[in-house]
Amino acid sequence: MCALVVLLGLTPVAPAAYAAPRTVRVGVYENEPKVFLDDSGEPAGIFIELLEAIAEDEGWELEYVPGTWDEGLSRLSSGEIDLMPDVAYTPERDRQYDFNSHRVAESWSYVYMTDGRGVDGISDLEGMSIAVLSGSVQEGSLAQITEGFGIDVDIVPADSLRGVFELASTGDADAAVANHFFGDYAAAEYGLEKTPIVFGGSSLHYAVRQGVDGELLAAIDEHLIQWIDQPGSVYYTTLAHFAGDGGEARMLRTTLRWLVGVAFALLLAVLVILVSQWQVNVRTRDLRSAQSELERYRGQLEGLVHERTAQLEQANEELASINHSKSQFLAFMSHEFRNELNSILGFAHLMLADPDKLDAVQFKQARYIHSSAEHLHSLINDVLDLARAESGAMSVSCDVFEVSALVRDLLGSFSVAAAERGNQLRAELPQAPILIDTDEGIVRQILINLVGNAIKFTSDGVITVGAAPDKSGVAIEVRDTGRGITPEEMEHLFDEFWQSVEVRRRAGVGTGLGLSICMNLATLLGGRIEVESTPGVGSTFRLSIPECAVPDAGIE
Repeated sequence: MCALVVLLGLTPVAPAAYAAPRTVRVGVYENEPKVFLDDSGEPAGIFIELLEAIAEDEGWELEYVPGTWDEGLSRLSSGEIDLMPDVAYTPERDRQYDFNSHRVAESWSYVYMTDGRGVDGISDLEGMSIAVLSGSVQEGSLAQITEGFGIDVDIVPADSLRGVFELASTGDADAAVANHFFGDYAAAEYGLEKTPIVFGGSSLHYAVRQGVDGELLAAIDEHLIQWIDQPGSVYYTTLAHFAGDGGEARMLRTTLRWLVGVAFALLLAVLVILVSQWQVNVRTRDLRSAQSELERYRGQLEGLVHERTAQLEQANEELASINHSKSQFLAFMSHEFRNELNSILGFAHLMLADPDKLDAVQFKQARYIHSSAEHLHSLINDVLDLARAESGAMSVSCDVFEVSALVRDLLGSFSVAAAERGNQLRAELPQAPILIDTDEGIVRQILINLVGNAIKFTSDGVITVGAAPDKSGVAIEVRDTGRGITPEEMEHLFDEFWQSVEVRRRAGVGTGLGLSICMNLATLLGGRIEVESTPGVGSTFRLSIPECAVPDAGIE
């Protein structure tokens, strides 16, 4: 019976004030910064600090039993200790131990070397000796993945992670494998570098003997649920404390470290583009002021005319340089980021295309890689679309099209997504054709965002898309019977990168750019978006678009 499911049905633990005091024997091994003995010989680390906070609330007395990783698991099986922290969940271990339901952290395995240049993929490990912690998840995962790719390596087991890094540092092994928590914490100390080779994502838990001490796990889960839902709780302060311990080489503790770097680069890109746009505006204002001044003094101050003419030429050169740099930067962002993500998506899709070659854990990891890459791909597209719309780099191509046909086609493409949420899609369209001269692609992009949002925030409801001519062009409404929008949320609805806490909890974390992009695109067409909403009843987004009055070529 899977412990992660059984624990969800346990009776809640009684408050500490009424629970009988007990001694809990806890295994400790060296896996900095998650669990270790500090310089004074005292237990420390993320799992230890969290456990001590729980013990204080529950009235437990903790008795620590140091040893190696293998000794800790052996003592847990024999009953010499009651609880083992920092245990990666696997189906095999689930048959021997019980785990708390809510993972404390997520870990990934990396390959570390003294000189990782030229090592880019798993095939580059051919013929190498690789040190790994004996009995660890990494040992099994490394053997499985190298065997699956037909790569011949010599796996060298060690009793501790420091022993693993010592073998690689002294040259007794060509490389070392460790979880990213310990690896980032200790790599610089041993003169090792992280390679791009990553595998074996796993969730980390507390473990007890199977069928014994379930009340310990229930109490741990109860505290984790409360802490994770409270910003600033001991859970977050503990992670922040150890994330800052040991310098820049020790703790960059997200499960997808490279995603954070890309996100930072994207934010920097937006800042650069906005600064460039501000400079363009300032220069334009200066030019207009200079031209007005020249008109006033023309015919009187020939010398001033020559001076201002020189300044105008210099300003025009600077403007051209700024616009050129902005365009180059946008092109670089689009090419570099999308190429890398397309490679990741392609490899993940290749793994998922033949699931029979993967076990359940590998298939889950491959799906996680594919999902994360798709999410980042969407984020990059949103940021670049926003930058192009705000900087005037987006083209507007006007042509006459039939609005009702566009609406019907769009609703057809959303039919599966709506059905998965129990929603009905309806169209309210006049019998007569609705023709308008504007950019059909931009109108489609706006409606995809609006209808997609309506589906995301509506369950077992109705989404209606209606269209009708108005005095300047056409009006398209997207109505839903979803959660609605509060007055507080309405104030920030079209702000960039903004989402309310409730929205993040109910719908998942998105980019917070969709509605901002919609408003910019509507403005680009000379239109507008208006919103009416009642919390608990639903929302209506009204897109008004005039006939095209924009040149076919965009401004660059």
